[in-house]
Amino acid sequence: MAHDSNLTRLLVRWGEGDAEAFRSLVPLVYDELKRLAAHYLRNERGGHTLQPTALVHEAYLRLSGLREMRLNNRAHFYGAAAGVMRRVLVENGYAIRKLNQAYFAFHGSYAVGSSATDPIGGKLRLLRKQAGSLAEFLHTVAQFSEPDDLDAALRQ
Repeated sequence: MAHDSNLTRLLVRWGEGDAEAFRSLVPLVYDELKRLAAHYLRNERGGHTLQPTALVHEAYLRLSGLREMRLNNRAHFYGAAAGVMRRVLVENGYAIRKLNQAYFAFHGSYAVGSSATDPIGGKLRLLRKQAGSLAEFLHTVAQFSEPDDLDAALRQ
């Protein structure tokens, strides 16, 4: 119970703008935050590169930058921290999805090896040879919005 009342006092001081109170708060909640992070990461897709410690540290950085944060008690704090961790995971997943989309757009497939089919790689190489310069090629490709645009550019 003393732990909860100390935690509540620190939360109130932090809400009043005392940054030192937040730094004092972290050692009291770190282990629980790490357990919470591990729980969230277990529910993520396999092969996730983020570790619980990194997720806690990212949440710490985001929480420490907040101003006018009014948290009434331990449960309110953990709820806010959980929300920050979920946002970090969503943002991280979004960035990975964008990287995958860029890889697929450039390479045409995820397949590797001699038996892999590359549906657009050969066409892109041909278009690059036809282009007068790299700038012209990039300008042309930037206009594409669907695969048929590549075929139309090759016919010109």
